[in-house]
Amino acid sequence: MSATNRLPITDMGVAWNRRGLELHETTNFARTSTGISMNRSILLMSISSALVSGCAGYKNAEQCEQKMADLYPSDLPKYKRERSSFSHEGQRVVSRGSYEVPLPKEALAPTLLKVRTRPQPVAMECTFAGEQMTSYQWLAPKKLVLPPPEQEE
Repeated sequence: MSATNRLPITDMGVAWNRRGLELHETTNFARTSTGISMNRSILLMSISSALVSGCAGYKNAEQCEQKMADLYPSDLPKYKRERSSFSHEGQRVVSRGSYEVPLPKEALAPTLLKVRTRPQPVAMECTFAGEQMTSYQWLAPKKLVLPPPEQEE
């Protein structure tokens, strides 16, 4: 920055430019008139917006997990909830879990392993507008997944 764009340095070694930013001669480190550095204020705004969007995501994930628990059929083995993941601001949430299914006896004979079950996935996708659920669908198990609607030409 050229010296013509700044006011003269005060006796404390600080100059003010036209935007009200304080420039230290030794570091050229910009500060706002409140004394908070520009980089720090941008960081604080980013963190606060991430926290706000993260809160919506966690609330939506809880709603989706609850919907999955409410709609899970009782004729299937009890599932264990594993995790939920969500997109930016929780607009799309996928809740995941699994249940154990015994292996067929033919699969057990040649092995020496004591594994007698295998996990089967359980997953539900929910979409949200803000904190309001707009739709949901099963992604697994296959028994619960609805076929896509037929497209008309």
